[in-house]
Amino acid sequence: MGESMGGRYATIAASEDKSVKGLIIISSSGYNIPYNETNPYNGFFRSIDPDHYIAGVSPRPVVMIHNVNDPTIPIQNAKITFSRASEPKQFYVVDNSSCTHGYCNAMHNYLKDSLQKMLR
Repeated sequence: MGESMGGRYATIAASEDKSVKGLIIISSSGYNIPYNETNPYNGFFRSIDPDHYIAGVSPRPVVMIHNVNDPTIPIQNAKITFSRASEPKQFYVVDNSSCTHGYCNAMHNYLKDSLQKMLR
């Protein structure tokens, strides 16, 4: 589990460590880097981009929780990353103006339910 940059690290870790039961990320996304095969840095970019790893979490569940008002990581970026995840997956949207980037109380029930399902 991770939030913001921690969600990026958690995605990579969950993909690589098959003992992890699932992935929950809050207010996070991949970098949505357009890869150009002539770019000599592609290998490096892929090595740090959660978009390159998220499908590898399957068949374990992926849960993303994001606020529509997040000014740091736009919800559209999170949706792009989510689209690259394999099933099972769930995307929860919070629309709360007092909550911006990161965890807030409006996410509590989504987080609690997701953790209970993963830890059964």
